[in-house]
Amino acid sequence: MSTGENIRLCYPLPIAKLYEAVQLESEPRQRVRKLIDLYERTSQYLVLVGLASCAHYGVSDPKVETLRPGLERPSLGHWIELLKALSRALRPHDPAFLTAEPRHVYKDDVISAAAQAVARIANVRLPKRIMMHHFLDALVEFRNKKIGHGVLSSFEARQVSTPLEKGLAQWLGGLSTLHERRLLHVARVEWQAGRFLCTGTNLNAGTSLTPARWSAMIPSIPTASTCTSLPETISFRYTPSLPTTATPICCMSIVSFPPRANRY
Repeated sequence: MSTGENIRLCYPLPIAKLYEAVQLESEPRQRVRKLIDLYERTSQYLVLVGLASCAHYGVSDPKVETLRPGLERPSLGHWIELLKALSRALRPHDPAFLTAEPRHVYKDDVISAAAQAVARIANVRLPKRIMMHHFLDALVEFRNKKIGHGVLSSFEARQVSTPLEKGLAQWLGGLSTLHERRLLHVARVEWQAGRFLCTGTNLNAGTSLTPARWSAMIPSIPTASTCTSLPETISFRYTPSLPTTATPICCMSIVSFPPRANRY
């Protein structure tokens, strides 16, 4: 399966829809804008997952806490700085959250070609040894200078479109966070036979919406032979992963389950 097919079939719905929009666009400038939009929304999605993961693992990182208040009015640069901080903070618990090899040098490949293409047009200096954070930062500069100010010409768009698309495809293909986990919309939760039965929608099937059903058992709750209703002593704590202000990424709750608890 190609990376494009994998994104369309196995990635979170918001990202798969944006990728599909890129494929349907033929006008060079609009195609590049949609590629940058795909990059921006993917970064936002990763930040939200990263913040939820910090809550799950009990991680408290000074850099993350310094950057978190900026989500009230975030720029793309702020999202990327927070994403990089989350990657460092989560490395002991989730080494492949952003990239399995943060010090890997990209040379003569599509990541380095994309970084060089956008840097050349945005007049950004790159080091000789291009790493993942250089690629991410170069796209921020390109977005701010060429997309944000609306000065991207058709000639520049034609020059950058192909290397940018190939670079983003490789970046997306390496993000195990997007395709090895499940974004689930929980529509109903019932207590049956000593466990929670959840029904909803699997939003990690690309552009498709597929029904989902899974169960989760709380170890401290008695088994079905001795308990047929939800004990009054059980309490729930909801940790929202979205910022307090509305963001354009999506309007839904993100619920994360350990891989071994997924049943659908």
